[in-house]
Amino acid sequence: MRTFILSGLWFAAAAVAFGQPAPNVSFSYRTEAAATATALPVNGQMTLTTTAGTPLTAFVVVENRGADAWTISRVNVTGQAFALLATGPQVVAGGAAAVVPVRFAPAAQGTWTEVLAVTVANAAGTSVVTYNFFVRGTGLGAEMVASYFLAAGGNQLLLQSGDRLGFPETGAGQSAAATVVVLNRGTAAGAVRSVGVQGERFRLTGLPLLPATVGAERELRFGIVFEPVGGEAAVGQLSLEYGDGRRLEVALAGRGVAAVFTYTATVEGGAAVRLAPGGTLQLPETAAGATVTVTMMVRNEGSASGRVGTIATTNAVFRLVNLPPLPATLAPGGTVSWQMAFTARESGRSVGRLVVELAEFGLEAVSVAPRLTYAVRVGDAVTPVAEGGTVIFPNVTVGSSNEIGLVVTNGGNAAAQILGLSVSGRGFVVRGAPGMPLALAVGASREFVLRFRPDAVGPLSGTVQIDDRVLPLLGVGLMPGPAPGVQFTGMGGTVNSLEQPAVGLVLERPYEAELTGRLTLSFLPDSFGDDPSIQFATGGRTVEFRVPAGTVEAVFGEGVRAMPLQTGTVAGTITLGVTWLVGAVNVTPSPAPAKSMVVAGGPPVLRNVAVGARSGNTIELLITGLSPLRSVSQLGLQFTAAPGARLETTELSLNVEAAFGAWYQGATARTFGSQFTAAVTIVVQSGQASAVQGVAVTAINGRGSSNRLSVAVR
Repeated sequence: MRTFILSGLWFAAAAVAFGQPAPNVSFSYRTEAAATATALPVNGQMTLTTTAGTPLTAFVVVENRGADAWTISRVNVTGQAFALLATGPQVVAGGAAAVVPVRFAPAAQGTWTEVLAVTVANAAGTSVVTYNFFVRGTGLGAEMVASYFLAAGGNQLLLQSGDRLGFPETGAGQSAAATVVVLNRGTAAGAVRSVGVQGERFRLTGLPLLPATVGAERELRFGIVFEPVGGEAAVGQLSLEYGDGRRLEVALAGRGVAAVFTYTATVEGGAAVRLAPGGTLQLPETAAGATVTVTMMVRNEGSASGRVGTIATTNAVFRLVNLPPLPATLAPGGTVSWQMAFTARESGRSVGRLVVELAEFGLEAVSVAPRLTYAVRVGDAVTPVAEGGTVIFPNVTVGSSNEIGLVVTNGGNAAAQILGLSVSGRGFVVRGAPGMPLALAVGASREFVLRFRPDAVGPLSGTVQIDDRVLPLLGVGLMPGPAPGVQFTGMGGTVNSLEQPAVGLVLERPYEAELTGRLTLSFLPDSFGDDPSIQFATGGRTVEFRVPAGTVEAVFGEGVRAMPLQTGTVAGTITLGVTWLVGAVNVTPSPAPAKSMVVAGGPPVLRNVAVGARSGNTIELLITGLSPLRSVSQLGLQFTAAPGARLETTELSLNVEAAFGAWYQGATARTFGSQFTAAVTIVVQSGQASAVQGVAVTAINGRGSSNRLSVAVR
């Protein structure tokens, strides 16, 4: 018998009879949500955690690692929070495993530590072993507590249903605030399902989206604002519902302290006039460009301080000047003043509202000034342009244009003078603008011609500005038809290396608008590696051109109607493609026009043979040429004897395939196409190099032998 003592609890793993075989078993466990099992040593601890009220099942796995069968004869777990879901005997064959389900069902939050005992016996019952384990379960739960504190910095106070939350006395138009704190003192997440206030002088602030989850040891905050409008008492109620259905009902109370404001207006040079809220202040007639100023004053004739937080007008023509710092607090008998200026600009009557906190006053003024109105003429139809309206052009195809008349009329009561006219925006211009300034008598009109020539499909916007008035412009460019077919001139089906054909473009028929475009060159080599020398004479592999409206021939630059290109030195296919544009609109037909020509792949071409370094018995040859296939397999050398000399070797054939392959596949060769310079050193093993009069060289690739070049070496 083995006995273990831990914190006053004892555990044992005992065999009934000595000398009997002991089981070879191991233990592990996993919960319902766990993907893998956790090893469980004898006298070890199984840890389970779940929310109070939510049962959790753990599966204890008993694995028989021996050859003989054993029986789980008895399983027991202590404590009311734990229960066994299966208690009957289980036979575990050798190499097999059995499962003992244990359920942890905490009714409330807390932690329980109990003992799980598993008894295993052999078939004869002569060997019985009990294995003990700690089972530690933790039940999680939420504990929601509400409290509040006032913005003035008071203490935080607990809130329970039936309590009263009172605000301090607050001036009318001002506010007092309280912060409500909902704290979760539990070990699991709780929730706030809803929050509301009743009472027209109370409102919520800073409330998050509900329902809201509040984690353990976390809090949710929101504010309650009391805003009285006069000297009256206000009552209300705060209602809060937790996630478990419990409700918090708290009474709200506050009292407003009112101030009584009076208002006066003094027009410059005149006497002060008392204004009643809702009344109208009439300003004298004012000539264009002149300004009339009114001094406004607010006095607090009440018994409590009052707040002026807002001073504003609803019409920008009535400008506020020398405003005091806001908000301004007026003690009983206190005043605050500022100026309001009206500058006459457009003729006619101007109206607005003056807002002083909660009081409003009408404003009226008459301006003596010109007043310009705008209309659009399309053909014989004339349409007025409303204030804030847009001048709309008829739709037109990209590459074409249309015109409208912008009619400006002086409908005011004084002569006008137009100082400037400008048009901005893609595709919009003014045609034949008159000189400025331009006088416009009362009732007179003047028409300006605006032109719209779109360069893109879809709506295009711009503006026309007359002095300080800006009118939006809107026109729609329609999709033009595709470009006609095109013929490529100056291109044969096959060209040789280092040629310079000149390519032209001719439309099958004239196009109604000017076409611009791009001619693009691409090259597909027959062998590995591009040839950067294949390009247009202007450099690069793209070139711009245009075709004037009503013509058929493309023009490259100033009068150039055919663009030369370099065919390079590498065999392959050169393809020319065309992109057509009208303005910024692509009108390339489908499929896009293209034409190809083949750079012939033939035998190597030798361009020069020179003698490099030499000594008594060596001669270096420098062989320059090109091989369109980017390969050379052999170099042929034929020697001519000097007068009176005799050569034992008159011909050599050199296998150079590997050397040329390495050259053409290297990074340096890519900038040279198929061109090469080969250095060949000839060593005279018997005699002197002076016996050689000259050398003739040929090169061979898969298409045949090159031309023959000779060089004198003496």
